[in-house]
Amino acid sequence: MGWFHAHGGSSRPAVSILAKADGRPAGAGVLLPGRHLLTCAHVVNSALGKDMLAPDHPGPIAVPVRLHGPEHTVEAHAELAVWIPPRTDDGGLGAFEWNGDLAVLRLNGALPPAIEPPRWHPMAKRQLVRAWHGSGEPGVFADAEVSACDGRFGYFDGAERALDIEPAYSGGPLWSNEEGAVVGLVTAKLRVQGVLRRAWGIPWQRVTRELDDAGAGHLLPRQPAEDVRDHPGYAELVALLDGPLTLSEGWIRCCRTVARQCGLGHRADGVPSAEEFAHLLLTRGRALPALVEAVRGMASPVADDLLAIGRRCGLPKLLSPGEYERLLVQLRALPAAAAAGVPGAVRAALPLAALPAALLTDGDGHHGRDRDGGVDGLGGGGGLGG
Repeated sequence: MGWFHAHGGSSRPAVSILAKADGRPAGAGVLLPGRHLLTCAHVVNSALGKDMLAPDHPGPIAVPVRLHGPEHTVEAHAELAVWIPPRTDDGGLGAFEWNGDLAVLRLNGALPPAIEPPRWHPMAKRQLVRAWHGSGEPGVFADAEVSACDGRFGYFDGAERALDIEPAYSGGPLWSNEEGAVVGLVTAKLRVQGVLRRAWGIPWQRVTRELDDAGAGHLLPRQPAEDVRDHPGYAELVALLDGPLTLSEGWIRCCRTVARQCGLGHRADGVPSAEEFAHLLLTRGRALPALVEAVRGMASPVADDLLAIGRRCGLPKLLSPGEYERLLVQLRALPAAAAAGVPGAVRAALPLAALPAALLTDGDGHHGRDRDGGVDGLGGGGGLGG
């Protein structure tokens, strides 16, 4: 693990799934790219007041959710996008297991800038994992160790002095601090006499198979390539971040600011290497503009050099998290009629902007518009200026 790292034991789950009837936590969820989130289908059933393992499709419904960021908590609604019902009749399962039981929901608004989908990693025996209650309260977590995993089901046993896993933990992430990633979803607790604090979850291995079989594999996160040394901006960034600026007294404050704005943790001592920082800037959305904003506070000319590299290499999301949030606040304050005209005005202005062609497209070559029909950066976290 380097100087930057994903939050581990002290972080909360990103999503609470709330019951429509009374707003109490029905379970938790995990963010996916593109304003999607993953949870268990039985959590959606519980939120709707239905039998937990009811297999029938709920229809075009939306449930209230709560998004927990490092500094903000946001209320939203999420519509059902993919339904993979619990399957209790598959052959070869034990008395306490079932297949399926996954649901993908789509949020009706943009995420706060500091909230990003986590990394995923396959579940394996002996991993130490942490699960959180669906309330998202920071202290209501349960620690456990994976005692068995066959790729379909993962069993984990709670520590002797840890909280017990209850129903409202379902659908939430099983976080491995060692891997810095989510390895599965909490699914159910075993209530067998003589067996204490044992529960099971859906490993990442089965999550990928189930969503692929449902034709929804494209919604899963695609982890950035670990080796970015061939990226056209990598060598320039390393040279820039290995210069005089990083020897100044204010550099550690800049590093910590970038970590905070990107929702990352960091080591208490030292600073990241130039190579690690360059990797972060090329693989983490808004990390580069967050650094630009931080070094501008030091009155350093390096800020302009960083932005020039970003523009020349066609890096998306060149607004810092703070700038992006302020833009969204202003757009949301517009009257409905005025807001409806903003995407068209931006599209009309794009050909007049002196920007590299790469910035006028998203990763699939679509000009000026994201997959959901919004303008990149003005409706949910991607592309030009966003």
